[in-house]
Amino acid sequence: MDLQHDIEVKAEEIAKESVKAGKKTFMFIINAEAEILKGTVNFATFIPKQVIDGLCSKSNKTYKGRQSVKKLLGSGAKLEDIPIKEENMGDFKSVARKYGIDYSLKKIEHEGKTQCVVFFKSKDVNVLTAAFKEYTAKITEKESKKKIKERISENRKTQRTQKRELKREKKRNRGVEL
Repeated sequence: MDLQHDIEVKAEEIAKESVKAGKKTFMFIINAEAEILKGTVNFATFIPKQVIDGLCSKSNKTYKGRQSVKKLLGSGAKLEDIPIKEENMGDFKSVARKYGIDYSLKKIEHEGKTQCVVFFKSKDVNVLTAAFKEYTAKITEKESKKKIKERISENRKTQRTQKRELKREKKRNRGVEL
């Protein structure tokens, strides 16, 4: 229901702006006709500014990449969402930029934990699946690197303790041999 209402509101706004553009175009034609009849028109300077001011509107602008949820809803496409961890936001941004995905990030606090939710358009399923495959591969690679680093640091700690124990044993054995 909310999505339908948002679409109807957006359609009304677009209709109002198109009426405004039509009025500006009509006034331009009337003014141009009057100038032509007077013979005082310079088409090189008169027409481009009027065309740009009257016919180009902000509502025709399409947004790409990261944007607000409101702009995503305004495009009329169905929105999907997935939760991601806050530390993985940078990875998602780079993958989304690479594949040209239109998305929005929202941070949600739940029971003291912050979780990020990614809203995106579900127009092209193949592009989305490829992007999410790459994203999950990046995350799993990072996690495996973390595990390897943890194992290396644990091995270093055990080696230090073993060296300390060996030094203590050598000191103890020196006194016994005499």
